[in-house]
Amino acid sequence: MIKDMLTKNLPWAAPVVAIGLAASGVFDRGENAEPQQVQSTANVAAPAAAVVQPQPAQVAATTSVVTDENEVSQTSNLATSFNSLTAAGVLDQSVVTEPAQPTQVAAVEPAPAAPRQPSLDDDPAGFFAAAQAKLAAKTSCYEDLRNLTEQARVYFPSGGLTGGERGMGQARLIGLVAQECPGVQIIVEGHSDPSGDPDVNLRLSRQRAEAIVARVAASGINTSNFIVKGMGQSVPSTVRGPKPASFYDRRVEFDVVQTRVSATLNSAAPRPLAPCVAQLKDAVSQVKVFYAPRSITSSASDMQAALNLAIKASACPQARLRVVGQHTDQEGAGETPATGRLRAAALMSALVGQGIESTQVIIAAPSWSQTDPDQPGLSSSRIDFDVIVDEG
Repeated sequence: MIKDMLTKNLPWAAPVVAIGLAASGVFDRGENAEPQQVQSTANVAAPAAAVVQPQPAQVAATTSVVTDENEVSQTSNLATSFNSLTAAGVLDQSVVTEPAQPTQVAAVEPAPAAPRQPSLDDDPAGFFAAAQAKLAAKTSCYEDLRNLTEQARVYFPSGGLTGGERGMGQARLIGLVAQECPGVQIIVEGHSDPSGDPDVNLRLSRQRAEAIVARVAASGINTSNFIVKGMGQSVPSTVRGPKPASFYDRRVEFDVVQTRVSATLNSAAPRPLAPCVAQLKDAVSQVKVFYAPRSITSSASDMQAALNLAIKASACPQARLRVVGQHTDQEGAGETPATGRLRAAALMSALVGQGIESTQVIIAAPSWSQTDPDQPGLSSSRIDFDVIVDEG
């Protein structure tokens, strides 16, 4: 057991201690020292130096520790034991441990700095140009969606839930544009033909709308802004062609609703609304334009009221005017969602003809008849007004 301990510990302990003692002069016994003993000490130090080469700080530290006579005696005995074990072949001095190589640390190149966006302080022109570009992009995508939804229709076989491929292509295109257009919702309306039970047709129409949304989502398109609505047989199609009318009734149609328009430049610090916004909101709540059944032309007084609203909106930098074309679903009125869209488009065209910028007016038309919650007795053959606020 003692031999094992010496074998494990002495190869590193004995050389270090012996070198320290030699440097401190412990083995120097004066002029009467026997030459053989000095030679023996040198023999111990020489191979030890080949194994470990201490730094000057290590030698100095070892020298300062060995100050007591008892420690000198114990160290001398340890050196003598080291010589004896070496001569007996217990210790193998041929094993020399190479010093560990220093770890090479690869240089890391700094990441390139992100391009600096123009700020209001150092580049006012660039700042406002970027803001206008963002606003124009959002306005453009809404107009694209409005055009797409007006043309898109998916037709179904009688009692079926599988829409035609041509219409599905249109639905996917609407989904692709909508997922990159913030502040919009896509209304997906399912319809049925008039044959059969009305309650069954209502469920079937909703299932058709849900099936279209599911197929669009299966294409990897985000449909979180799609809203499903079942219309049953209540809204017949206005499309006529070589096929029976019931074929065009069994359909899914689309509508786009603008929920917000915002060129937000700094969401953390929105600017306060200008007083003109509140004034414009109060003004639009008092103006409605009414129409005769199926008509899209308004009276001169109604036209003047709408023009006054548009002028106020043009003078308010944080607001735009929205024209919402409504229609009635009363039996015999002969109106459809297309009637509401035509009313809004005709009024917008008249406003532009009076010098109003087209970008200052937004038109919309819901695909179902809406009553005014504050005045439920009002005719639905009308145009409502709303204010789109830029809160950025």
